[in-house]
Amino acid sequence: MLRCLTFSSLLVTVPTFLFAQMATPPALNTALQTATVGSIVDLGFSSVSNTHLLNNFATRIPDAGDGLFYSDCPETVPSIGKLYEDTLPAGNNRIYLYHVNGLGAGNNLRISAALTNNGTTAATATITRKSFPAPSGNYSGIGREGVRQYYENAPLSIVRQISPGGSVLLDAALDSQVITNNQLVNVTYDVTFSAPLLVTSVAVPVGTDTLVALPAMVQSPNDAFLRQGTFPHNARENTTPYTYKTSDGIKRLRFADAASVSASDPPLSGTDAESGTATTLRGNFAVTYKVRVNLRSDDNRRLALLLNPRGGVYGGYFRTTFPEGSGATMGGLVPSGTTSVPDSSHGGVVSLMTLTTASETLLLEFIPAGAMNLPFEILLVPYTVPPTPTASPTMSPSPTATATASPSPTASLTPSPTASPTPNAQTSFTIY
Repeated sequence: MLRCLTFSSLLVTVPTFLFAQMATPPALNTALQTATVGSIVDLGFSSVSNTHLLNNFATRIPDAGDGLFYSDCPETVPSIGKLYEDTLPAGNNRIYLYHVNGLGAGNNLRISAALTNNGTTAATATITRKSFPAPSGNYSGIGREGVRQYYENAPLSIVRQISPGGSVLLDAALDSQVITNNQLVNVTYDVTFSAPLLVTSVAVPVGTDTLVALPAMVQSPNDAFLRQGTFPHNARENTTPYTYKTSDGIKRLRFADAASVSASDPPLSGTDAESGTATTLRGNFAVTYKVRVNLRSDDNRRLALLLNPRGGVYGGYFRTTFPEGSGATMGGLVPSGTTSVPDSSHGGVVSLMTLTTASETLLLEFIPAGAMNLPFEILLVPYTVPPTPTASPTMSPSPTATATASPSPTASLTPSPTASPTPNAQTSFTIY
């Protein structure tokens, strides 16, 4: 049977036999029986191209949420000045800044943002969520930490009052943070505006009053990647869950795909206010995902969710609630013992789940982590329940025998070497 789909005037014909059922390799099944969340397992395979994508181009996860101000150009800041500027509407918006101090050794700066009210009545900006890891030269580490903080930091209600024609700092703590050479700033703010406000991201010298200097600031030169823009949405969410049962074998979800008409999770579309041209957000960094899958076990097997990088190394933060609405929410860095899963033949354990015969909804939440390679996939891998060990009969000790237990040797833990700072890897997309 053939299934015909249309997308942007392109007719795509997909034979359903291409989506073969893939069984769990025996060695992977055994490994999952003793694996822990956050660990890395050897998959025993690297190609998944013939396994079924739950979110294929016919069943993409829809855009959701409100506005996104995305400031990442120039990513490595060569000079003081404005970085990106645009007006966001009233409502729930997200402001994301991702910049490296590129002024050179011994030249510090600050990365900040200002909110300007060009209206005729007073306005408010209320920060409801904030992620602000300490600036660092460990780009992949700070990328993961930014996502973790977004989900784990307590909700906020910090109100900024802005008079007509006035400007305020988005965050005084951000404005006062000194950034040394090659350090990365990776910050996210969810902010509710009572009226449209002009948002301006800036690079300013240490000791300079940002708001005083703002009117005379010139634009810092862009880099060649032009990773900046204003987007009408800041989230992706499927309200109608996908469906899965363990007898289906291995299936997968693909995220942060490349710019392609047939991509399963394409970049967000928006506008570069600086040039007035259309742009896309490759990687969907700063975009919050809510992915729902109805799960059941029809063969008494359990289910593992595995992070599988498809474009190079990847590590991030994931949060699961199962069943949705139960309050049984768990979140953590994956992998937990190192920064990233090394390649497509390995998987980082996101969750190990015991299913029932009745369908229950999984909610998976995440943000693509900065400075990581994309795309990545989440594999749904069924595995058998570990066998229950048979109890050995109890032996009465010999009355003449005195058992002296030898102390077990103390385990020697050798820390993993610290990963070298990854260059700004947000441009790396290897598709296979």
